[in-house]
Amino acid sequence: MLTPLPFKFTGHQMLLGESPKIMGILNVTPDSFSDGGKYQLVEQAVAHAREMLEQGADFLDIGGESTRPGYTPVPAREEIERVVPVIQAIRAFTDCPISVDTSKAEVADAALAAGADIINDITAWEDPDMPAVARKFQAGTILMHNNPLVTDLPTGEEVKQFLLARWKWACQVSGLEPEYFVFDPGVGFQKNQAQNLSLLRHCGDLRQSGAPVLIGMSNKSCLGIATGITQASQRIYATIGAAVCCLFSGCDIWRVHQVAASRQALQMAQAIMTAE
Repeated sequence: MLTPLPFKFTGHQMLLGESPKIMGILNVTPDSFSDGGKYQLVEQAVAHAREMLEQGADFLDIGGESTRPGYTPVPAREEIERVVPVIQAIRAFTDCPISVDTSKAEVADAALAAGADIINDITAWEDPDMPAVARKFQAGTILMHNNPLVTDLPTGEEVKQFLLARWKWACQVSGLEPEYFVFDPGVGFQKNQAQNLSLLRHCGDLRQSGAPVLIGMSNKSCLGIATGITQASQRIYATIGAAVCCLFSGCDIWRVHQVAASRQALQMAQAIMTAE
C-alpha cells in the first residue's frame, strides 16, 4: 500500500494512495487524437460526463484544445467558449472535482470561475499569469514534464529533477502549499518509446519525492508501438495493462478515456495487492 498523500484544491482535500483514482477525459475539441469531435456540443459533453461518473470517475478533466503531436493552438477566447459552458453544466449536477486541461491563464481563470477546481497544465505554468490564477481560486495544479530530455541522467531522474524544481518554484510564486500539486511525468510528450516505458515502470520513484503522481497514457501511440494497434480508440486493452502495471509501480491517478474498464481492472489489481 502507498503512504497516503493529501491533494488540496478549492477548499477541499483528497487523500491519494489509499485507492486508485480515475480521471475521466472529456475533450470538447474537433481534433483530439482519440475522441476529437465526439463531444463538441454541450449536450453531448454532459451526457458523456454523466456516463463517466456513473462508471466510477473520481475526477473529470475538460479540455478545449488538442495537445496531440502537431496540434494547432487555439485562441484563448475560443478555448473558453468550448470549456466554460460544459463546466457550468456539469457543475450544476455534481460536486465531482473538475480539472481544466489548459496551459493558458486566461482560460484557467474562466474555467475556475465557472466551477472547475484543478488546473491540468502540460507546460507546468509557463504562462506567467498562471500562479496568480491558482492563488486566486486556491486551485490544485497538475504539473507535467514536457521538455526535451537532454542530459545523461536516467529518464526518470531527469523528469524528477525538473518537476521538483518546478514544484518548489510554483509554491514560492503562488504562495500555495506543496499539497496543492500533483506530478505528471508526461508520457508521450517529447520522449521516445524506451523513455515512455521507463517512466511507466518507475512512476513510484517520482512519488517518493513527496507529491502524488498522475499518469496519462490512455490510448497513446506508445501503446500502439508496443502492441501494433494503429487505431488509437482500439488501444483499450493496452491502456488497462499499463494502468495495472502503474498501480503496482506507485501511481495515484489515472487519466483515461475508458472509465468503466479501467475502474474494474484497477479494483481487481488493488484487491490482489491488499490480500494477505
